[in-house]
Amino acid sequence: MSSDALMESIEAGANPPHDVLESPERDNIIDAALLSRSGRAWLRRYPLLDAPLADRLIAREADLRLERRDASLSWVVERASLDAVLQHATAIAGGPAAAALWRRLDGDGEALEERAMSIVGSGDGAAAQATLVHLVMDPMNPHGLDDERRGRIARAALGSPEAGIRGMAAEHMLAHDPAELLTSFDDRVRDPSERVRGVTWLAALQLARDDARDKAFHVILNDEEELEIRRSALIAVGTRLPTSDLVEMLSLLVTHPVEPLARDAAELLFREHRHPIVAEAALRSPHQQVREIAEKLLDPLRGSPAAGGSRPGDTAQIFSDMMRQIEQRADDPDCKGSGGS
Repeated sequence: MSSDALMESIEAGANPPHDVLESPERDNIIDAALLSRSGRAWLRRYPLLDAPLADRLIAREADLRLERRDASLSWVVERASLDAVLQHATAIAGGPAAAALWRRLDGDGEALEERAMSIVGSGDGAAAQATLVHLVMDPMNPHGLDDERRGRIARAALGSPEAGIRGMAAEHMLAHDPAELLTSFDDRVRDPSERVRGVTWLAALQLARDDARDKAFHVILNDEEELEIRRSALIAVGTRLPTSDLVEMLSLLVTHPVEPLARDAAELLFREHRHPIVAEAALRSPHQQVREIAEKLLDPLRGSPAAGGSRPGDTAQIFSDMMRQIEQRADDPDCKGSGGS
């Protein structure tokens, strides 16, 4: 069969036998098949696939990144030379043959670690994420990496240019080595990633609460800090510290001229820290949404006792309101004059 006829058959959806690759036309057939995706898929299924052909197939990185599962991709990774596998490791790591890549390196822990660190620190988000999942976060630890190796790979991911990868790595470090997050604390609480900032504050509050609280308050009150940096610090301490530590801070923030900060403080008042001093301060806020939260908490029919209001439906409060209304009517000249002769 000629190479043209064979390719027409493959493109039409047929699966011709691979014994044609044992014919004198082998080189022409391979060259023609490499030009199309369906031709390359047919070559990948060749049972006698050798390293030179696998190396040519593995160089087609777009195929390696296919989203659907394709066992033939793993077959190519298994048959290719190690040099070719390492050369295209990032593309392989981001696709369905990732497990085959790490199996190829299972016998050499240093080579596996070096390649993994390079991938997670790269700008290839898909490859970095898949590598973290395969090697670091999988609780089954299929490649048997010790904690030190997994930790070094996760630390390398903290330096990724991809925010999502840094966030994944930070969460892993929070669970396994929170002290690592504090080694570059000032930088990480100012990371462009909100996820990294929040996780770093949690690590600090977990390991040194008082020091972290003081640093967070300094950041929150520093008008020279970026707004999102301040808000991350506020949410972190606001969801982790007791109300007694936050009354003064929240009372100040609910009246802050920067509305997002005041609104965050009011939300923390409503959800976490219902305290009368903070609620009364919120009534004086220049922002309507903050005042509305305070009014709701202090409302005798809908309010919160913890915030200084009455319990919703409190009969004593309702009776008190009724008596006050009666007294007001008695003092109103118009009401006195409407009683008839």
